[in-house]
Amino acid sequence: RSSVGRNVELHVSSPEASVEIEGNHTELQQCLLNLCLNGAQAMPDGGELRMDAELFSLDEDFFEGDDVRAPGRYLRIQIRDTGMGMSEDVRSRLFQPFFTTKEKGTGLGLLSCRRILANHQGYLRLASEPGKGTTFSLYLPMRLNEELLGAGDIPHGRGERVLIVMERESKMVLLRDIIESHRYTISAAENGAVAVQSLDADGLPDVVLMDGQMNLTTGVLTASKLLEMDYRGPLILIAAPASREEIEHDLPPLPNIRFIDKPVNSDELLAVLADELKRSAPNC
Repeated sequence: RSSVGRNVELHVSSPEASVEIEGNHTELQQCLLNLCLNGAQAMPDGGELRMDAELFSLDEDFFEGDDVRAPGRYLRIQIRDTGMGMSEDVRSRLFQPFFTTKEKGTGLGLLSCRRILANHQGYLRLASEPGKGTTFSLYLPMRLNEELLGAGDIPHGRGERVLIVMERESKMVLLRDIIESHRYTISAAENGAVAVQSLDADGLPDVVLMDGQMNLTTGVLTASKLLEMDYRGPLILIAAPASREEIEHDLPPLPNIRFIDKPVNSDELLAVLADELKRSAPNC
């Protein structure tokens, strides 16, 4: 709000439900701020600037030209202004390098926005007419998250307690959703120290699922603490294949350690979870 003049009314609306996407926070913020500033500058005498976000489905008819065609669910963010709008000639040249309608513009801002959207497998669309304002529509894919949630025919749990240790909140929420949907009971900790505290308070879980490459309290240190607390259940570590050998070298001698590659595939995760719980069950 502080970047927009006082004579511009700013309205923001977002989906009622919490929505998460995978992306680069800094780049997306830069893109949104750039488009908002463009909208504000198109209204030198004041006006209304809106930023609206909603879930949206794209079908084959949406795509054009050299677009990579990927129908599915997207988060659509629209930035609308009530400014002077653009002529067809200006619209046709808008993404040419160094083309600008501003006295001190570089002509690279919109190119940068389009590059950022492309890096996120997204799309940028423009609608504008002279005297009728401008709307930029950004489409960011939800399909990566939905693929993770779309697990196949994997056996469901029976309320077994799974402790998830994950520093990144967005990953934590996604893993929790996947596992809870298969009838497991979840405990969550944002680092190894919190995980150990939860063990003191709640007792030992049936299985521990942990990021093997945490920064604050590393997976190796957390595994050592688990061993000290006499945990002997399955420890499932999520790690990049290239780092697995180094992690394995430093791990304490827990009896049941298994790795899952990053990025996590939900079917593989649930299958490994069911398999490890079956193998560790009594009389199995």
